[in-house]
Amino acid sequence: MRTIRTAAEVLEAWLDHLRVEVGASPHTVAAYDRDVHAVLAWAGAPHEAPLGLDRDGILRWLHAERRQGRAPRSTDRRLAALRSYLACALAMGALDKDPTAGLVPARRNECLPKVLSKDALRRLLESIDREGPVEVRD
Repeated sequence: MRTIRTAAEVLEAWLDHLRVEVGASPHTVAAYDRDVHAVLAWAGAPHEAPLGLDRDGILRWLHAERRQGRAPRSTDRRLAALRSYLACALAMGALDKDPTAGLVPARRNECLPKVLSKDALRRLLESIDREGPVEVRD
């Protein structure tokens, strides 16, 4: 059995896993590939021993993402891709432990949709043409 030694080898095996076993779309595979490459490039480890990424390095990367003003959803997507990549590396024996274990996605301020005022709702309902059967149904 061949030992996987580099991040590039793990990355290729993981991308194959996404394509073949997961059945991910080419767009998803390409996006995950870009995301993981961005994290590894930031860490200076695109072709080094996989996985010289440790928990502190990942926390520094997350902090850098926030400092650069990256949207929390984008950072969360990159973190999800990295977790999937590292889970594959762990399963292949290229990694002893998952440095992302226990990390939680960034907390986002989720905004509730604005509601219509009673007056606006009344005007909306009064504007409906109720002449035909389709209009009455809708």
